[in-house]
Amino acid sequence: MIASVFSTWPRIETDGGKLRATSSWLAYLSCLGLYSCEVVVDPKTSLVSIVRRIGWFCKTERQLRFGGIQRVAYGYQGPRSTIGKWLADDPDDYFSVGLWLRDQAYIHLFYFRGSGRGTAEEDSKAFACDLASLIGVPVGR
Repeated sequence: MIASVFSTWPRIETDGGKLRATSSWLAYLSCLGLYSCEVVVDPKTSLVSIVRRIGWFCKTERQLRFGGIQRVAYGYQGPRSTIGKWLADDPDDYFSVGLWLRDQAYIHLFYFRGSGRGTAEEDSKAFACDLASLIGVPVGR
């Protein structure tokens, strides 16, 4: 429980066949609640619902049909140079998950950040694979 509260990647859960991913509490609190994202994948309705809250009053909602999604995008950005890493004090690895649509538009969903590979890599890969499996599309770049 403590680890999940302090992680920077999304909370992921399944409920009634739906996959739900929401911004982590740490990410939410670090930006004073000015940004959050929730993604719900519902295989029964063949919809992916993306709700973003930017600022306290601006909320955007987008629903995507499974047929309009070409693939789940999974990306990796490795460590910066030693000097850059030391100056920025950033985690080493960034794993991103998003959606490529059939009209060639890209929708970023979440970053999974971590020092060294391990849980961030495993959790991001599992999320991308679960997402792709429910939607019925491949995972790619």
